[in-house]
Amino acid sequence: MRAERQVAVALLLGTLLLGILWLLTFAGETRTFTEVVLDGDPSDWAGYDIISDSRSDARGDVEITGLRVFTNDSYLYVLVEVDDSGIGEYAQLDVDINPGYGLPEFMANAKRGESILHLGRFEDGQRFDIPIVGELAVGAAFEMRFPLQAFGTSVPERVAVRVMGGTCCGPQWVTIDETSRARVVVVDQMEMPFLTRADLRCPDSAFCRCQEPADGFEKALHIRVPAGYRAEFFVAPSPLNCPSDVAVASDGTIYVASARNGRVLEISRSGSVSVYSEVYVYSIDVDARDQLYGYNMPTGEIYSITKNGHRRIARVQETACESTLAVAPDGTLYIGHNYCGGDIQGGQSTIYRIRSGGGNPEPLVEGLEFIFALDVDNNGNLYGASTDAILSIDPRTGSTRQVRGSTRMSFHGLIAADDGTIYFSTGDTAESGSIFRISPEGAVSEIAAFSGNGIQGIARTPDGGVVGVQRAIGGLQLVHPGGAVTTLVEPNGLTSPQSLAVSPCGDVLVVNDEAGWASVVCVDGTVRAFAKMCSYQPPQTGIAFSNQGWVVAGESAPGFASLLNVYLPNGRHTTLSTALGDVSGVAVAGDGTIFASVTREGRIVKVSSDGSMSAVADGLQWPQGLALTEDGALYVIVGGVEQGDVFVIPQTGDTIIQHSKDGSTQTVARLEGVAAVAVDPSGTLYAVAKDKVYRISGPWSVETFASGFSDARGLAFDAQGRLYVADDFENTIIRIVGAPAEEAPTETVKPGRGEIP
Repeated sequence: MRAERQVAVALLLGTLLLGILWLLTFAGETRTFTEVVLDGDPSDWAGYDIISDSRSDARGDVEITGLRVFTNDSYLYVLVEVDDSGIGEYAQLDVDINPGYGLPEFMANAKRGESILHLGRFEDGQRFDIPIVGELAVGAAFEMRFPLQAFGTSVPERVAVRVMGGTCCGPQWVTIDETSRARVVVVDQMEMPFLTRADLRCPDSAFCRCQEPADGFEKALHIRVPAGYRAEFFVAPSPLNCPSDVAVASDGTIYVASARNGRVLEISRSGSVSVYSEVYVYSIDVDARDQLYGYNMPTGEIYSITKNGHRRIARVQETACESTLAVAPDGTLYIGHNYCGGDIQGGQSTIYRIRSGGGNPEPLVEGLEFIFALDVDNNGNLYGASTDAILSIDPRTGSTRQVRGSTRMSFHGLIAADDGTIYFSTGDTAESGSIFRISPEGAVSEIAAFSGNGIQGIARTPDGGVVGVQRAIGGLQLVHPGGAVTTLVEPNGLTSPQSLAVSPCGDVLVVNDEAGWASVVCVDGTVRAFAKMCSYQPPQTGIAFSNQGWVVAGESAPGFASLLNVYLPNGRHTTLSTALGDVSGVAVAGDGTIFASVTREGRIVKVSSDGSMSAVADGLQWPQGLALTEDGALYVIVGGVEQGDVFVIPQTGDTIIQHSKDGSTQTVARLEGVAAVAVDPSGTLYAVAKDKVYRISGPWSVETFASGFSDARGLAFDAQGRLYVADDFENTIIRIVGAPAEEAPTETVKPGRGEIP
């Protein structure tokens, strides 16, 4: 009851603080608030002027029917309405701000699938990037919002919009439709302060929606804890941890690349799971002899895989971008390689050919706009899917022919049947998706739809069914020839869980590294998606709750922009900064002040409630995870070893330091592989490193608190002092609670890596 009262008091204080902020900010104001929500739905734009565009000049699937543009006290808002057929297909959205007879003063661009608009200004014909982004939502319409501070002393006066198709960034651009210059309407409205909307108990909040079960959770007997404690599965493990691709042998045996725990799994039609081989691969395929091959794109290694063994037969350049593999009946391998790493974000895609048996990769096709999938039919015909089209590819010359336009296909989500039928999947990192069939005549039909997560890799079964993996939640689905769906492996809702944070209501927020999103685990153990996050570490994406209920996240990954974002309880977010080099660990003080580790720059910054930013520590070696004490001291994870040209930043550190408010620093502990730190309600520091949780009662005073984990990456306490630990390798969240000494579990041997717990 005491903990419940503490939570209630915290929520009440948070509400009072927000109310005071509102009164201080808006007392005496008569202006109204802008109520537009960026969700792709134009229904909340009814009060703003529309500029009609009925020229019917579209040369593609999108016909722009209206444009609405206005500014309030903080933002430029742009709505692009389209005809009843919806957004359709597009490759890039362009927004000209203050257009002239030549180049505009400012231009913003977003490619298909992006949720931010990259801003630039023009001077003497040259574009200079602006380190501030616009926000984009795509649904029934295009909705955009740009901070006015991005334009400096310039005033947005007119706006023109283009929707582009064709091959992005190449010579074959096709203008689908564009608007005339629209005058920007200035409205006497105020932007509602973002954080005043942080209501944990609002109807669309992801938190405070469930009750803890009376009978608790299953014991995690392999976790060793002190007498008086109990370890239990808050989220039970799943054998499929980032199931990224699937292959089927001629006898119907199903193989799944469980990429994050380094296993290729063998799965029967009844759903029984066993380990076929221990090898890290993201894409797999079989030849006519049922020989299995795999490709691990982060290292570039290609393997021939056998029962309980594997052999490297080739290698391409390592990359941080998802890349794919296909195998011809004769054993010839094709690699769809998408390069990104460091500051490069895609744009360099090549299909390589590797002769049967292995050897040096030969470039077959270069200059494609991102390769999502490859497949070879039983006759040796090669097919590929790029950003813009499904292609038929000559396996000898590399010449290409378009079979169909863009499908927004998932990675590895392509099957080419011998009769010319093509199957593809969608929604690999989305909350829903489907499997489609394209007939030889070109007709497209949906054969199955999925919720919770779409489908990534697919393969065809001998009887004509299709099997597909759900990467973000760990499921395996079978679509029978008649359309019925069987779940072969039930998902547990996680994939590679890492950073954890606990809401004032006791819900656990977890970052799923390989999914690119965060999930909410209710206190009853149910899991559901919360929000997309750029979490493809390193560095590890850090998250932290404020007392008021909003969440801060440092988001970064090789080849992606680094962001510091704040999320409301309903999942909507605002970006605080795009100018910090690889943000990872975060912490929030009671007054809402944010602390963030800027890993690449070796410093820790403080973001105050007014948005100002200042450095509180610098000269650190790879700072990552943070924990904040009540007296304002910061515990910081530093150190670690660089990993190469693409994955430069260490995945974990090796030292914990304490940075006090007076600026003094001292080393607290050295722990190889330390990934996260947290402070319990009494002020004691805990840390996770590899297979253990450590309790640190003072400098160099370190003891093992719990052990038996495979790869502990996340750590958090709730208000009752219960400890939550995310095990990346085992795809589970363990909770450790106090228990009568006689109920303390006995020590047992943890399942081996070759066994499925």
